[in-house]
Amino acid sequence: MKKFLLALFVLVLVGGGWRALRRQPGIGMEVPPPAAVEQVRQGVTLVLDFGDGNISTYSGVPAESTVYGALEHVAREEGLAIDSQQYDFGIFVKAIGGKESLAERAWIYIVNGESGDVAADKKVVRDGDLIEWRYIEPK
Repeated sequence: MKKFLLALFVLVLVGGGWRALRRQPGIGMEVPPPAAVEQVRQGVTLVLDFGDGNISTYSGVPAESTVYGALEHVAREEGLAIDSQQYDFGIFVKAIGGKESLAERAWIYIVNGESGDVAADKKVVRDGDLIEWRYIEPK
């Protein structure tokens, strides 16, 4: 009986010691803590529809607080020209990639399927949002 208890004690000690070693950084197998996984940012997806069949999609764009901020980020990263003008109500996007907003066609933004109801620099976005800029006939 004593040998059995001694064997059980050694087994528990060795088994528990192995689990402790696995949790120590630099020793054994390391598993990232759940908090580290949660800190990964998803970003937003930005779609540019130039109205001529040319559609570009950019995933993982940092949610830079507004629709316009996300557009500026993509423009910087891709070397894409944007032209805008500041008004009392906010920023109006005049052109993206050389395509100008005109009476017949204009740049309109849509977030998660909903048309914009404020200027692009006033519309706040969050991780996971889908931003679409479409060069379409204004309605």
